[in-house]
Amino acid sequence: MDDEVLIETIASTSTNVQLNNPNGDYVDYGGKVFKKADEIEGRPIKSDCDMNEINSFRRQLKYNFMNPIDKWKSKRKFPWKLLLQIIKLLVVTLQIYSFGLEISRYKTHQSNVDITLKELLLADWDPVREVLVYPPGTGPYACYTRDDLDRNINNFVKAFANVTNSSLKTFAYDSSAPDIVSPIYLEIIEFTKGEENAFNFTFNFNNEIHTTNFTIKSDYPAGDVRWDSFSIQNFLSSQQYQFNFDSLIKMKLITNLKIIYRNSLDFYNFPECYIIQISFVLDNSLHAGQVLMKLNTKSIQKQCFGNLEGKSVSTYSVMEVSTVIVMFLTSLSALLCLRSMGKGLALQRKAIVFFAKHYNIELKFHDKMEFIDPWIYLIFINDLLLLTGSSIKLCGGPMDHSQSLANIYSILFGIGILLTWFGVLRYISFFDKFNIVILTMKKAFPDISKFAFCAILLYIGYCLCGWIVLGPHHLKFRTLSSTSECLFALLNGDDLYATFATLDSADPAIWWFSRIFIYSFISLFTYVVLNLFISIVMDAWDIIKNYNSQIQTEMQHFISECNEDVFAEIYQEQPRNSLLQKVGSFFRFNSQDSNPSFF
Repeated sequence: MDDEVLIETIASTSTNVQLNNPNGDYVDYGGKVFKKADEIEGRPIKSDCDMNEINSFRRQLKYNFMNPIDKWKSKRKFPWKLLLQIIKLLVVTLQIYSFGLEISRYKTHQSNVDITLKELLLADWDPVREVLVYPPGTGPYACYTRDDLDRNINNFVKAFANVTNSSLKTFAYDSSAPDIVSPIYLEIIEFTKGEENAFNFTFNFNNEIHTTNFTIKSDYPAGDVRWDSFSIQNFLSSQQYQFNFDSLIKMKLITNLKIIYRNSLDFYNFPECYIIQISFVLDNSLHAGQVLMKLNTKSIQKQCFGNLEGKSVSTYSVMEVSTVIVMFLTSLSALLCLRSMGKGLALQRKAIVFFAKHYNIELKFHDKMEFIDPWIYLIFINDLLLLTGSSIKLCGGPMDHSQSLANIYSILFGIGILLTWFGVLRYISFFDKFNIVILTMKKAFPDISKFAFCAILLYIGYCLCGWIVLGPHHLKFRTLSSTSECLFALLNGDDLYATFATLDSADPAIWWFSRIFIYSFISLFTYVVLNLFISIVMDAWDIIKNYNSQIQTEMQHFISECNEDVFAEIYQEQPRNSLLQKVGSFFRFNSQDSNPSFF
């Protein structure tokens, strides 16, 4: 046993090691104590040990775990790859800002057009409905009598036939000629058979869904007074169709308008041409005597033909130029990340073999994970997201921002820029004052994850309980989603009195249950769960703040013995290469490279 590489002594804790190790001759590793590997009776680890190989690998490991600033000082070369990440951050932020302005401008214009069409086409439309308030200032937009239903449909058709003359905005019909009204398609969705007699409590239904389609043709020119005599009942009678409100589920009137969206007409904002699909929906799916009415619009972008004079204009927008630059930068960054990940894994395998050969020990899981830098993987993921989103945006051609494809690249952009700014934490962690915060988050994450899992179980229980009991009596608890939103808002200081005041029930049991339910929820999550969360973070803070750097693993102790200038030694070992050879080796994978990390 005396001739073995290391001498093992059983120790219960690292504290005992410190008490019995005044000279620092032993090191704690995996709950066991090992004598320093290179000082066993003044002899090297093994008689055939190559000290040059050990020192070289020690320098290689130390260099691998240096941050970019230390490498810059050691190399005396400018960190171009660090500069690449900074430039990428700035360009991506510019791209997202331009994209946000583009979406905001479009959505504002679309929202205003929607309001205009509602004012023009819907009967009894109240501007109060255009203001989003909670609780709603008005009831649902609906009709309750057959005459009222006919009146709203007739008004929609008459107003649409005159919209090009009455509107302040220049609309055009999607038809063969400017004065021909766009066809209006009537879609009636109903049960195949539906009869009910409330007096006798009898019914006869066939629940198969049947759809009937009609076309209200443009018999008269736009704005013709003969449109004023239009009647939906007369039209259906001419089509030999009879309304049956017992079987009616939904009715839709669908038609199209053409419109040009004009922006500020500045250096890169051009007019945009759209076809607006208008859908007037009358929903009777609940069969409660209340037919809900709603006007939906969907814009489809079309190619514009025109001339813009008076100003010099650019063929490409800021969004398009920044997208091309982002695609180039993210592609380069992703390639460098792949190179770094591959070299890190190669160095990990080399370290496992090295310590097994020279020290007869197996690296702990913690030491193995030191070679996998999560920040590199984070950068690689946000590069892929931004590259995919930019490719869809650039190659997808003209598209409406309300289309599903636009929503996809919006999500990719959003998550990509979020992870990009998260990556900034890597750079500020180079400074000790900021790094202690990062280390605290890293230390507390496992315990926070377990704690959050338990808290989520309690939260789901409260959501389901509140939805089932209070849902029939309270607007905020009407659906499971709204219940979760209400409880989370209460947890963050929402108005408790307003929640109690909107309870619609005279039952004392519900009244008492609502008080006990909400009081217990707020007390549990505010005074117990939140304080437990804070205590977990504070415990991690104390551990990091009082961390003893002398307690090291075998690999950390091995690296700490390297005190010389790392890059000076490596520089002397490596041959001088030409500029072309350096560029080639920059992308060449070599597991023996002394610079296996990203920076």
